[in-house]
Amino acid sequence: MSQVNEYDDIDDFFCNELPHADDDAFNTNIAVPVTLFGKTKAKASKCESEVRDNTVSPYKGEFNEKVTKDTRYLKKGRQLSHSEDEVSVASLSSTRSRSSSSSSESLSLLRRTKKLRPRRSEQIQEDNDTNSDTNKFLAEMEREAALVSVKQHSSSKNEARGSQYTSNRVYNIGFISRLSGTSGKKIIVKTTGDKKFLTMLPIALSTFVKQYRVSRTAAQKYKMDDIKIYRDGVEVFKFMTCDSLNISESGSGSATDIEMYIVPNQDAEAFTVEWKKKYEERVKYLSGFPVNLENNVNKDDNDDFRVNEYEEDLANARSLDESEILDKSNTSLVEPILQIALLGSDNKKIYVKVKPSTTFNNVGNHYRNAKGLPSSSKIVLSFDNEELDSSSTVADADIEDDDIIEVTVV
Repeated sequence: MSQVNEYDDIDDFFCNELPHADDDAFNTNIAVPVTLFGKTKAKASKCESEVRDNTVSPYKGEFNEKVTKDTRYLKKGRQLSHSEDEVSVASLSSTRSRSSSSSSESLSLLRRTKKLRPRRSEQIQEDNDTNSDTNKFLAEMEREAALVSVKQHSSSKNEARGSQYTSNRVYNIGFISRLSGTSGKKIIVKTTGDKKFLTMLPIALSTFVKQYRVSRTAAQKYKMDDIKIYRDGVEVFKFMTCDSLNISESGSGSATDIEMYIVPNQDAEAFTVEWKKKYEERVKYLSGFPVNLENNVNKDDNDDFRVNEYEEDLANARSLDESEILDKSNTSLVEPILQIALLGSDNKKIYVKVKPSTTFNNVGNHYRNAKGLPSSSKIVLSFDNEELDSSSTVADADIEDDDIIEVTVV
């Protein structure tokens, strides 16, 4: 423990306990501090010392004795006050140390705060930079989103224009009924390509009922939920449109014709099987399998199945009466049947069966009807690069089975 001065400050000096005054003494002794405010009292000057020494007091002996006596009391008082001062100084030192430590802590905290201020500024700057980068990134994203929105808007406009152009296409839909009371009957509905079939079917069904006077009992089955529609043997969903069928448009720009069949739900499977069977027959015809005119049944006016353009020649050949080709006047029961092919300039063959007595005039007429040519058109038949006389017969030209006759339309 460091040495503590007798009086630390002026307050300790004036508050110091003093010895009681002696009644016998005429003077009062005052304890003078050795140090004042931490400084040693300056020595008296030489003149002052000489004055004191030369001064003679009548009470000198008595004074010295009293001084000695008072000095003992003074020392005891000083010892007591010194111990008390040590206690007060220790407590004061402890208090000062606590305040000093708290002050040190405050100062250290303040220093740390001051030191952290530049870091705080740097952090704020970094945050500002980060926010700036984020804002730039968000701005770029907004610009890209705006560009995408503009592109999508323009593309939607183009699509809308394209769909508007497509929806202006006109269709003539021929609905052929397979329903009870109107089986084989047909009505035509004119519409645009953007209309759904579910909007047209109620009109078609009600027209069938009114046009053909369907009974009330049968009319109960003319409902949307009880029917299916087919095109070329394939079911067409009711939410579809004519444009969704992707039918090629004619170059003339006229209305496009479509045939569709209205079939009851309970007959849908049988209708599919029937269509498939007839389709296989057409494939055989197109593959070169000859048409048997002997067993062919005349085409019914109520045939439900559509004949494509490339099959018209075969369909017309099947629809011709056998008497137009075979000359009954020269036939006999034992006359054989020959199969020949008529080859046109389009390299398409029409297979027919004839008898040896059939004239080439009848064969030419058959070809004219099969191709749908006008009656004024002239048909020239050739065999082995030789023109055939229209009045001659198959037997006259030595035509055999599976021979090919070339046809020229003049």
